[in-house]
Amino acid sequence: MTNNVAYLTNVNEYFGNLKIHTADGSHLPITATDDVSPSLTDVFVSPDLTTNLVSVGQLVENDCKLEFSKSSCVVQDQQSKRMIVRGPKMGRLFPLQFPLSPFSLPFVTCNSAHVDYRAWHKRLGHPNSNVLHDLLKFGFLGNKESTSLSVIQFDCNSCKLGKSKTLPFPIHTPHIV
Repeated sequence: MTNNVAYLTNVNEYFGNLKIHTADGSHLPITATDDVSPSLTDVFVSPDLTTNLVSVGQLVENDCKLEFSKSSCVVQDQQSKRMIVRGPKMGRLFPLQFPLSPFSLPFVTCNSAHVDYRAWHKRLGHPNSNVLHDLLKFGFLGNKESTSLSVIQFDCNSCKLGKSKTLPFPIHTPHIV
């Protein structure tokens, strides 16, 4: 999936009903399709995408072999054994580089979404705002260009309860004997 038709050679307008479902639950329209190579077929064009994405499932269905290691990722055509694309491991992502095609996509990543700090705060076990700030700064929480890198501050009731030392004592009247 891409937002830029400049990387494609034979763009066809798309009239179907499919939409791209994103991690935050929104749906992006598909405006065109194209094939980048015999193994990278049915590339969707959506102007609202913020980065290019590759479907591992689609590559496997198109008879590609994928190898992931601690340092890189390689995609090969199963029949010809020709390398289609490769990319280094950067954090938990594999930005893929397409050096073999004159109409190549410069980079492909598998992580870009609207950053919702409250959701990530809960998902990551309620870390403090400095941890979330660092994760954003290094690009681990999605599209870091969309949000300022200022200190993240928000109110979390679970964190407040977890940090309290004792529960309040019940109010009761003394009994005189």
